[in-house]
Amino acid sequence: MDQRDFEATANEKTDGSLKGAGPYLDQIETAMRTEGYQRWDYRCETIRKRYRYENSKNVKSRKYQLLWSNMEVLKPAVYAKPPVPVVQRRFRDNDPVGRVACQLLERDLRFQLEMNHFGERFEQVRDDYLLYGRGVARVYYEPVTETVPDDPDNMDVAAVEGPQAEAQQEEAEAQEAGNQQEILSFENVKVRYVHRQDFVHEPARTWDEVDWVAFRAYLTRDELIERFGEEIGKQIPMDTSPDRPDGQLQGGGQSSLSSKATIWEQWDRTNQRVRWLAKGWPTVLEESEPYLKLDGFYPCPKPAFATMTNDSLEPIPDYVYYQDQAEEIDTLTARIGALQQSLKAVWFYPGGPQGEGAPELERAMAAGFENKLVAVKSWAVFTEGGKGGPPVVELPVMFVAELIEKCVELRKQLLDDVYQIIGISDIMRGDGNANETATAQSIKAQYGSIRIRERQEELARFARDIIRMAGEIVCNTFQPDTMLAMANMKLPTQADVQQANMQQALQSQMQQRQAAQQAMQQGQPPQPMQPPQPVDLGPTVEDVVGLLRDNALRMFRIDIEADSTIVGDESQERNDRTQFIETVTKYIQVWAPIIQQNPMLAKMAGDMLLFGVRSFRVGRELEETIEDTVEKLEQASQQPPPPDPKMMAEQTKLKATQIKAQSEQSKAQMGVQQAQIENQAKMQQTMLDHHVARQEHEMDLQRLGAEQDANEQNTYLQAAQMAAKVAGIKEQMKAKKAAANGR
Repeated sequence: MDQRDFEATANEKTDGSLKGAGPYLDQIETAMRTEGYQRWDYRCETIRKRYRYENSKNVKSRKYQLLWSNMEVLKPAVYAKPPVPVVQRRFRDNDPVGRVACQLLERDLRFQLEMNHFGERFEQVRDDYLLYGRGVARVYYEPVTETVPDDPDNMDVAAVEGPQAEAQQEEAEAQEAGNQQEILSFENVKVRYVHRQDFVHEPARTWDEVDWVAFRAYLTRDELIERFGEEIGKQIPMDTSPDRPDGQLQGGGQSSLSSKATIWEQWDRTNQRVRWLAKGWPTVLEESEPYLKLDGFYPCPKPAFATMTNDSLEPIPDYVYYQDQAEEIDTLTARIGALQQSLKAVWFYPGGPQGEGAPELERAMAAGFENKLVAVKSWAVFTEGGKGGPPVVELPVMFVAELIEKCVELRKQLLDDVYQIIGISDIMRGDGNANETATAQSIKAQYGSIRIRERQEELARFARDIIRMAGEIVCNTFQPDTMLAMANMKLPTQADVQQANMQQALQSQMQQRQAAQQAMQQGQPPQPMQPPQPVDLGPTVEDVVGLLRDNALRMFRIDIEADSTIVGDESQERNDRTQFIETVTKYIQVWAPIIQQNPMLAKMAGDMLLFGVRSFRVGRELEETIEDTVEKLEQASQQPPPPDPKMMAEQTKLKATQIKAQSEQSKAQMGVQQAQIENQAKMQQTMLDHHVARQEHEMDLQRLGAEQDANEQNTYLQAAQMAAKVAGIKEQMKAKKAAANGR
């Protein structure tokens, strides 16, 4: 499918699945053709040529390199070192999860800034900001993947010899490609410097009114195929050579190895869409939702802007404000250079025939001629022409020297005017007056810092915004394992906490059971079962990552800043640290006795100490340690104070006396108890003897009664037996009588 086929297809599509790129490219071209953008671009090109001094070999156009000199002074003054991320709790309260989350995120950001060379990108932004009045950079997410075999066991292919070896190898390679998968091995968030001509935004009065921004990139044919597919990537026209100053193709528009395609990446905040457009291609290459979830939508912060008004985003480079004086200085510099060429020793002498001294004069004035005598022919004529001396007239160069001196003085005045305009004071340049007082020099130094403070704060704001955006990408995109690996931190998981609680519960149950068994063996009632105390392993990975993933909670509880990007005075920093240590030490010396006497004031003293510490920037590194110390101090104040050693000694003596008295009293009581025990034993023995005698008497009575009962029983039995015999005899007699009657 060629370009005409794509144009026809784009005209036929009406469902929005394949949009035309014309309206969006027109937006970008219109923004680049505005009067403000054209004027700013022309100024930038002029400043670029002036700063590079491309005509340095042309003596006639010699210039005073004021722009380069001022830049070399301002560069380290406004930005001299990469910023260091500072992640802290917004309200500095007691928040363990927030404290660990801040520590984790701060370590991750420091690792990313160091490994991905954020400092170099900030320097490029600084140079554009100081030269052209605008510096731009953007952030992007870069995952690092590794290709691993999906099933290594199925990839073994036996070696084949003969004609089938090549086909077998191709089949094995195809199978290997099909059995591979990519896994995430690491993640990066990087900053990319954006050239001033590769960034366009919607014309607006303020940055808040900008509804779209566009970034330009130049891709090779291979990059196009990899990014947009082979079908489209092979047909996008190669329209530029970014390695050439004018960007035009070599050979009248013919593509070459250095030619590339212009690709625009447009971020539309109104429609929440990101589009990729190619110059000379009729359709949108790709359109999607933002692939980075950022609070400000755009993948770049507000550019670092120089002087602007509230009705336009056209920045005014600083050089524009002293350009007139710089051109006058260049004119004087060129004039001084021309006058210097005239400032030379030239003598005139009368010409004449041979023998009037001309060859001798030329010989004497030749270079390297010294300590020699010269013979002059026709001496009379030679001396007469010079009236007693050589016939030589000097060139009047004193007038030229005075003119050069006046030009240098005027140029110096113009330089002073420029220094007053741009704000580079004598103190900043290392100059000073030995007769000035320390107060006067301090005032001048403060004045110089005030003149450039706005530039310093603007670059610091830009660096802070970049770091915050990097923090958003880390929180929203990075995997927890990557975050912990970068920070070199080990946090427990919820599974670890559950396992620790289960082990704690089992140990608690075993201990309570053993205690119950011991109580039963001792005949005591067992204690009721108590629930086990939960194990505190600190904030878990889920808690910390959940806080970082939650945009609202992260905004409320965590603040991301950047420390100073300016090289500070080492002596001043040393003095600040010394003052901090002295202040904290004096505070502790004053309040320690007060807290010891009245522990209820420990909390107030700790809060006052933290209030003072947080006002010291150098004390930020010790803030966490001081917070932990204050917390321990408050806990210790709630416990009873330790006893006085003297009182402990007196109490020990008193206890010894009491123990001795108790011992004597115990001995006396034991004697009384022993006598009582003996009396009780005698009484018990007497009672036992009486009881034994009584028992014996009762036993005798029982024996006599038993004998009497036995006699009575024998008599009764004998009577019964006699009665039975009588009854038997009667029955026999009745039977005999009846038998006799029957016969």
